Parts: sequence; C-alpha cells; structure tokens
Amino acid sequence: MLDEGAASMTRSASATRRGARRQSGCRRLARWRTAYLSALTDQLDPSLDLFADMLRSPRFEQAEIDRIRASWIAGIKQEKARPNSAALRVLPPLLYGEGHAYAIPFTGSGTEASIASLTPMTGRLPPRLGAPEKATLVIVGDTTLKQIVPLLEKHLGD
Repeated sequence: MLDEGAASMTRSASATRRGARRQSGCRRLARWRTAYLSALTDQLDPSLDLFADMLRSPRFEQAEIDRIRASWIAGIKQEKARPNSAALRVLPPLLYGEGHAYAIPFTGSGTEASIASLTPMTGRLPPRLGAPEKATLVIVGDTTLKQIVPLLEKHLGD
C-alpha cells in the first residue's frame, strides 16, 4: 500500500508525468521489504522528493484498501482454479504441519481470511516495518556518487 498514495497526493499523482515509477512490496513472512524508484536522470530531484513522501507519509485510505483487498482475493480465487498454483497453496501445510509459520501458500498471496483481516495503519510505519537504519540503498544508473549523495541527503538524510 505504500505506493498507493502519500500525504501530498497531488505530487504523488504527478510521478508518472515526471517519468518516475515507484513501487513497494513485501516478501514471504514479511522478512524482506522493498521500496523501489525508477526515475529519469533529469527528474531525479523531484522524483526522490515523491519517493521520500511515499516512505514517510503513506496514506492508507479505506477505499484504496478495499480496492486492493478485492483484487487480491480475486487473485487467490484464480490461484485455486489453476492446478499449479493450487498445489503451491496446498503443499505448505502438508510439509510443515497446520499452524506452522511456514505453512502458508508458496504463492505468497496469503489466504482469503488473512487478506480480509487487514486494517489500515495510521501515521508512520511501525519501526519493525520501516527501520531506516537497517535499510540497504542500491543505486544503479546514469549518476555518480558525487551527484547522488547530496540528493539522497536532501530527501532521505533525516
């Protein structure tokens, strides 16, 4: 939900006009979380501003949560209708036993019950989900360390 909106929705909505793409995600058992930014070099400063806004002030609006939840549950129903993904959903409890932490679908999509139970968070992310001191920043592209560090300090330094 991080990439579904931020405090300054008008700036977030303009991300695509600047040629920027933001994305966030969480992997199995929430042990690996990602936040991603792809931006044109000449739009890096305003794009990093949007990215920082997404990280610092996410908007977890109920309408967006309901939309994402419905889409997610529809995806789970599709998984159950396909033999390969149905097997990936059934196998973990058989391997690890019902109730084990790893007895969740290998598809990574969760269960209808777990998705239905999600509720919006308010304010900043809890420290365990967004601890910046534990983050790794990877930068690839048409920039140098001399160019990028001041921009990172400006937008993410605090």
